[in-house]
Amino acid sequence: MGTNLTLLQKGLILIAVPALFQLIFFCVLLKMEWDEEEMGRMAVHTKEVIGQTETAYRYLLEASSYVRLLVIVGRDPVLTSTFNDALGKSAGEFKKLEHLVGDNPPQLAKVEAAAADAKRLEKWLTEVNGLTATDRRDEATARIKGLAGENLLGVVRKKLDDFHKEEERLDGLRQHALSGSWREQNWAIGIGLGLSVALALAVAMLFARDIVGRLGQLTENVHRLGDKKELTQPLTGRDEIARLDAVFRAMARALREREQENEMFIYSVSHDLRSPLVNLQGFSEELSLSCQDMRSALAGAEEAGGRRALAILEKEVPEALHFIKSAVSRLSAIIDALLRLSRVGRVEYRIQPVNVAEIVKRVVEALDNTIEGRKATVLAGALPPALGDPTAVEQIFANLIANALHYLDPARSGRVEIGALPPGQEETPAGLQTYFVKDNGLGIPEAYQLRVFLAFQRLHADVVQGEGVGLALVYRMVGRLGGRIWLESTAGVGSTFFVALPPAPALDERKTIP
Repeated sequence: MGTNLTLLQKGLILIAVPALFQLIFFCVLLKMEWDEEEMGRMAVHTKEVIGQTETAYRYLLEASSYVRLLVIVGRDPVLTSTFNDALGKSAGEFKKLEHLVGDNPPQLAKVEAAAADAKRLEKWLTEVNGLTATDRRDEATARIKGLAGENLLGVVRKKLDDFHKEEERLDGLRQHALSGSWREQNWAIGIGLGLSVALALAVAMLFARDIVGRLGQLTENVHRLGDKKELTQPLTGRDEIARLDAVFRAMARALREREQENEMFIYSVSHDLRSPLVNLQGFSEELSLSCQDMRSALAGAEEAGGRRALAILEKEVPEALHFIKSAVSRLSAIIDALLRLSRVGRVEYRIQPVNVAEIVKRVVEALDNTIEGRKATVLAGALPPALGDPTAVEQIFANLIANALHYLDPARSGRVEIGALPPGQEETPAGLQTYFVKDNGLGIPEAYQLRVFLAFQRLHADVVQGEGVGLALVYRMVGRLGGRIWLESTAGVGSTFFVALPPAPALDERKTIP
């Protein structure tokens, strides 16, 4: 569908096209219904014409029979009245028949010809009846024996038979057309319904493919932005999705510009701070050496001023130099942490199946001295492989396990458990494999839990030395791998960190990267 149309316009088209087709289909059905009614009316009309033909001839035949009976029995008022009634009705029925076939000129001509012969017969019958009424029965009998009336009746019958055959032929044609109309209407209904459904499905699929395809491209660009890749070509058109794509691209450009600005700021600050730090460190050393020289020079001084200066050089100055060196080391460590944090977003990951069990085993072995020093127990359960960068996955578990060991409660035996949750549980993200690192350490108060993944946030600063960027690094690495990280903790009881990563494909575990 045209990308210049809005979603509302596309939706209206989606409704209008099937509706228009159904309207046309309804009109066709209505026309067929009218045609069918007309053919049905014509079929009934034909039956009526055939019936009217028989009625007109029957009255004519009755009049002829009554005349013969009057010739035989003589004058009879009742028979005469019945004859006159039949003769009058015959003329009226022929008029009705002419009216019924008025729309069919050939048939009308046949009826008029038969009606003319019928009038001649009626005149002949009237004359015979008149002879009987005046007691001239011999003449009436002679007329009857002359067969003139029979001949006229036969002529009328023959013409009505020709008319009747044509009406039966028309009746057959109309009945066949009516049956054909029923079949056509049934076929039309079936085909129309099928085409209506097919058209609705086709328009819906076209609409869905257009929308889903464009949304899919927009989703792909979101992933590309997260993976630090170039975005695909901009979406064309003026619909809402194209406008959303334009807004997203503007946001992506702004984010990348901000990221570059942040990186440049960090590098600039780091560079600007390194120089005075180096100077402070160098001059601190120089000052320390100068103090040693001064102590040597004042070592044998006897006067009070010399002894006071020597006391300052031996106690106060070294203490001040110690604080200066500690502050320099601390600031240098913070600068290094900032640089490490900024590099996380720029390192290119090599995504592949990773043997998490082997990585955790290696991390635990590297922390053996810490485990022994803390008198802790570390237990690792079954750890299925994940899909990620081997180095990043190792750094994630190294930070989490090291933190668990460092923040154990010295008042009780330490215990750290590493494992994986079965897939499909309510608390696990769909489509991800969830691991956990659980300890029975100091725990994290609920009010502080929202800040643990922020840089330079340290709860137990007096327990472990550090800059407070470890969990911030873990958070960024997990996010870049397409996973999630969260925690559950109770102060004084312990903490459990959950890491959800994409599962590795169903491959032989020996082929995963250790």
